[in-house]
Amino acid sequence: MKKIIIYTLIMCGFAFTACDVESTEGVSTVTNFAVVEALGDAIVLVEVGNTFVEPGVSATISGADVPFETLGTLDTNTPGIYDLTYQVINEDGFAAQAFRTVFVYENNGTLAGVWDGKRIGRSGGPILVSSTSDPSVFNCSDLTAGHYEFDRALGRAYASPGQLAVTGSSIADTSADNAFGTWNLTSGAISGDEKTMTWTITIPAFSFGYDCELIKTTP
Repeated sequence: MKKIIIYTLIMCGFAFTACDVESTEGVSTVTNFAVVEALGDAIVLVEVGNTFVEPGVSATISGADVPFETLGTLDTNTPGIYDLTYQVINEDGFAAQAFRTVFVYENNGTLAGVWDGKRIGRSGGPILVSSTSDPSVFNCSDLTAGHYEFDRALGRAYASPGQLAVTGSSIADTSADNAFGTWNLTSGAISGDEKTMTWTITIPAFSFGYDCELIKTTP
């Protein structure tokens, strides 16, 4: 095998032009990449049962508008967090993408809705709380209050979805997992107007924890 490689290199040396043409035949050296931008807000809130109104997408190649593909599912009749991807693939197979997240929330007179979460003294981001079949138990999209997903910008894998078991003004102990491990919620409480929730979140594996605050931003 080694002799064959040497021989090939020598032959290409004598016939450089021919070898060069064969090695680049059918290969494009210039490609026009698409540019895709999600217009409007990166996170859109939609009340259950309402219609999602697309804020708009700009998709161009060399300054000219081109069609784009929307990837992802969206069900505005079901509470949840839905990720949409807008994509264009150019003629050479290179993809360009932009992203939007849609929060579909309930407005049913309970704790369900969108909350602005944060680690006390830091920042966070939107948290979705949704109903379950048990009126005293709610799903929560991130018990770590958006600190890792938004403040640290580590993404959805570092959110800790879990449940809030509510008794009066107290939130019972529960636990949730993210990429770091299992987190435990303690000292959970709800204000009298049910617009503010607080708790302490800890990860025993690292002997670490912090205080969280969530303020409701939807009715």
